[in-house]
Amino acid sequence: VTKRDYRADNIRFFLIFLVVFGHLLEQFSGKYTDLLYRGIYSFHIPALIFLTGYFARFDAKKIMLSLVWPYLLLQTLYLLFQGYVLKGEATVTLSYTTPYWLLWYLMAVIFYYLLIPMLQREGRTARIVVFAISVGASLLAGFDKNIGYYLSLSRFFCFLPFFVAGFYWGHHPGSKAH
Repeated sequence: VTKRDYRADNIRFFLIFLVVFGHLLEQFSGKYTDLLYRGIYSFHIPALIFLTGYFARFDAKKIMLSLVWPYLLLQTLYLLFQGYVLKGEATVTLSYTTPYWLLWYLMAVIFYYLLIPMLQREGRTARIVVFAISVGASLLAGFDKNIGYYLSLSRFFCFLPFFVAGFYWGHHPGSKAH
């Protein structure tokens, strides 16, 4: 039985609060509001994804039950709500390859967790190479105008190095995460 890390829980709570607070700030404009908004958005998602990697473990059943099924359910509900309630349409097209608004994070985390078997490398050199590849993939994806919302690939690649860094930080010998 692993002991719960309450510090990490508090950090996650704070980062999730910043997500909500950042979205709230979008409703206001002003010099200091814009500065605060930009400050929050410069670090809160990378930090949250780093923590996700830090505590990540590959468990196919957990990925399916905790990530894939909630994604499918929430994507369906969001699309039905948008189509029938917000737009008043008689028919709704259900699409699962382009996540609705905030579900990009859930889809990206699904892909990050599926990468874990490839990240599990012994040796410092192998881990440095994998991290360098993640940075390179992130930079190259930024130059490709065809990568966009489809499967949340733009955000997946953008934040990939943070997940990889968190995973390696949490999975090195002597780590408290595992």
